[in-house]
Amino acid sequence: MGSDFDFGATRKQAEKEGLIAGGFLKVQDGSNRIRLVSRCLPDPQTFKNDKGEEEQRFKWLCLVLDRRDGQVKLYGMPHRVYKEIEKLQQTPDYEFSAVPMPYDISVEVENAGKINARYGVLPARKSTELTVAEKDAIAEKGSIEEIQKKLRGGRTEEHFDPDDIPA
Repeated sequence: MGSDFDFGATRKQAEKEGLIAGGFLKVQDGSNRIRLVSRCLPDPQTFKNDKGEEEQRFKWLCLVLDRRDGQVKLYGMPHRVYKEIEKLQQTPDYEFSAVPMPYDISVEVENAGKINARYGVLPARKSTELTVAEKDAIAEKGSIEEIQKKLRGGRTEEHFDPDDIPA
């Protein structure tokens, strides 16, 4: 049915090629201030757990500017965070229609890295322009579509339906 695919080896190859030089954003407990700088792509994954059983996970793959170190990084955004950003986009005081977002957000995390992690999203009080250096770093990364394609070894998900995502 499926084909073998080694995510770890593909990630290492992408790092070697400089594709993900900034690495992945690893959220920590507490406040994680970021700026969403790309579209979010559906990124369903299948992997083997500690028991050798296959598990399905769903995240949104995107690029963010990590305010902790100023680096543009890939982020496997949990669906719960995505839904909070969607709410912001639809709220008159925080609406936006393009990425990069016009303001930073703080992703508040409890139990980071654990299956029972809890997330919240707080928007910055005002919009701020990205600096020229930040814009250059974002452009240097390339499109999120090309990054995802390289991470998957050129494969694409053929029949993915975002309506199948659990709430």
